[in-house]
Amino acid sequence: HVQNDWCNKINEIENIFNTLGYSYNIPVEIKTTKEVYHTSLVSKTKENVLTLDNQIIPIKEIIQITSK
Repeated sequence: HVQNDWCNKINEIENIFNTLGYSYNIPVEIKTTKEVYHTSLVSKTKENVLTLDNQIIPIKEIIQITSK
């Protein structure tokens, strides 16, 4: 199930970036194992997402991500 969860999170993030047709300053709510972020996505790498306020959030810690 771990691989499935990882794929689902990657798909959610990809959908957020692809649905809007642009990939900068996308308002989101990200729930992680440590806290909840109300921020904007700027970019993503293989293992992290980068927010407008320069936070690097490991994808493996994300429980849920939704666009606002």
